[in-house]
Amino acid sequence: MYRNIIMHSEPFINEYLIINTFDDLSDELDVFFETALPNEYKSITDYDRFKQTYEIYNDFADTDDFINVLKINKIIIQALDKAQIRIGINEIKIINDRKKIKIFLNEIFKESEFGCDLYNNFCSGQITNFKQIDHSLFSLYAKDLDTIYEFNLKSIIIYIPPLHYKNSPIVFIESDEITYDQTKSKNHYIFDRYNIFYMNYLRNKDNNELVFDKDDIIKANQGFHVSRYENIYRFFSKGIFCFLNFNQLKNQFEFKKILFENHHLTGKQLEVKIRSLIKEL
Repeated sequence: MYRNIIMHSEPFINEYLIINTFDDLSDELDVFFETALPNEYKSITDYDRFKQTYEIYNDFADTDDFINVLKINKIIIQALDKAQIRIGINEIKIINDRKKIKIFLNEIFKESEFGCDLYNNFCSGQITNFKQIDHSLFSLYAKDLDTIYEFNLKSIIIYIPPLHYKNSPIVFIESDEITYDQTKSKNHYIFDRYNIFYMNYLRNKDNNELVFDKDDIIKANQGFHVSRYENIYRFFSKGIFCFLNFNQLKNQFEFKKILFENHHLTGKQLEVKIRSLIKEL
């Protein structure tokens, strides 16, 4: 006599591997089908619901704080459309395509200023410019500190909070490693903080002369010489470089804590970590 044995198999889903496999593919599918089926297609990422919700709130907004929410999310939607990125409400998404990243960041910087916290604990309240310096080197300009932060751009991670929470969308920036020759930088002002390496140097505003020597930097930063120089930090370490939030809106999570506790994660790992935090919302 044989006994039938029923085996139950439950698939194990590794979220990290799924994200790694489908990076940017959902955007391409959404953009393709939105164009082919503009009235019938429902987006993979729930981006269509994001836009519909924005339009509904836009018809009924009657308070200053809600008007600010709609103003910021309009900027986000325009930037997402131009960069062909698709993301829904209460979703987080990593973008690895540098072309899309540049389009998205350039668009949002046209319209707003940002609060910014860096992974080495630097903080600025007026990031007003995003710029590409060469193939991989990019910079953020802090207007309130007259300081430039240089980094090797790898990815961005975007989070869109529910509109009725009246919180700021968040953009994390992931940096890649930059190698530097220590034998040629003996006199350079090199920092090591939280195992994050970066160099401080100055640019003379009158003649664009660069100042790298530590003693010369200290001397230039004394007295009336300060206004003649632009302060520049170049970061060499990979990790979650910073996060940007729109100054007009508040933050939903303790993003400083998330940043400082996870600055050595990859962008994909951070995406998975934050997704687990927002599932309950």
